Amino acid sequence: MVWAMSSKRPITLSVAGQKLALRTDADEGYVARLAEFVDTRVKETAAARGGVASYEVALLTALNIADELLRERAARAGLREGVRERARALRKTLEVEAPTRTKAK
Repeated sequence: MVWAMSSKRPITLSVAGQKLALRTDADEGYVARLAEFVDTRVKETAAARGGVASYEVALLTALNIADELLRERAARAGLREGVRERARALRKTLEVEAPTRTKAK
């Protein structure tokens, strides 16, 4: 987690025109990149939705980011499963061929 109540170092950020004070143990540059990412996404959402209240823009932005995160996690899980399947197939191939090689020697 980037921020927590028990952290010691205060940081003030600006996201969507709002000042946000938090305390964090994370690298200040990293937290600044997070804020910049969110700020950019809020501006994109606001531009696409014109005339929507700021809290609605924030919620829509959060939903869009959450959607991307969950899709990426699903894609990563699919890749992992593909690697596991290939590893199992390779192991079976090696198990079948290994006894044949030792008998031939």
